[in-house]
Amino acid sequence: MQSKFIGSSYQIIHILNDTKEYQTVLCQDISNKNITHQFILNIYKDKKLIQKFAPLLSKLNRDICHNFVELFVENSYLVSVFIYHEYIPLKNYLASNDLTLKAQLELGESLLLELLKNDNIKDSLKYFAFNPSNIVVDDHNKAHINFILIPDVCESNHVDHNITNIIKLLFKDKNTVPKDLKSFLDKLQNHEYSLISSIYADYKRILDKLYAQFDIEKKDDFSTKIKRSILEKFKNNTRLSNHLFTLRVTTILLVLILISTGSWYAYNHYFSTLINTSKPTLTESVIIDDRTQVNLSIPSE
Repeated sequence: MQSKFIGSSYQIIHILNDTKEYQTVLCQDISNKNITHQFILNIYKDKKLIQKFAPLLSKLNRDICHNFVELFVENSYLVSVFIYHEYIPLKNYLASNDLTLKAQLELGESLLLELLKNDNIKDSLKYFAFNPSNIVVDDHNKAHINFILIPDVCESNHVDHNITNIIKLLFKDKNTVPKDLKSFLDKLQNHEYSLISSIYADYKRILDKLYAQFDIEKKDDFSTKIKRSILEKFKNNTRLSNHLFTLRVTTILLVLILISTGSWYAYNHYFSTLINTSKPTLTESVIIDDRTQVNLSIPSE
């Protein structure tokens, strides 16, 4: 497999895993320019691996596994092709994002739904496909599976083995999660589920209950904010009213003082003017004696 191409149209971009028995290759399809996504090619070179994986992969189609593209043989090697999702690995995503409990719950639901979509594939294949390292997350907090089917992944007797490991990544500390969710994680850890559908049904029940609590908390928070806003507005209005009252009283007193002062001045000025202008002066000559004549200014009666 030294060629840059596999099959008729898959051009090698990057080799992810390479051993004598097995190879994982990232490719692009050059036969159709409208195809923008890349592909995972699992190449089984060892005869024992071919005998093991051929029955599992030959039953696949797009209805059973929506990520599946095709299966073919080239140079006696078995090649399975799956759609590749170029997103962030789950472990890295959780490490770089401080998710709220609600975001964790939403991601968990997305993950279980993705597993549920692929529930019809053979259980033996699930153990390889549902490896935690195959789970990636997009920018919208949605989970996807990259079907990198590495043969040396340890198989388990329980269908929920890898699902448990994946969910444990989401909720590392069980002591910090709600009681119902902790009970669910304990049941998962103890392998009390036999079907993915049962796992999802139980998880969804808990999810709906927690979402209802989130809604109540949101309503309480909204109500509290409204009350706080009204109270603050009332306080502000009270302060404003007090300021206005003080200003009004001060203004009235000032006006009264001005009026009083102005009235007294006007009163004095008015009557002084009235006295001076209302009594005209009469000039009379008074003869004191034959030699002296004095002019007297007598106010008229």
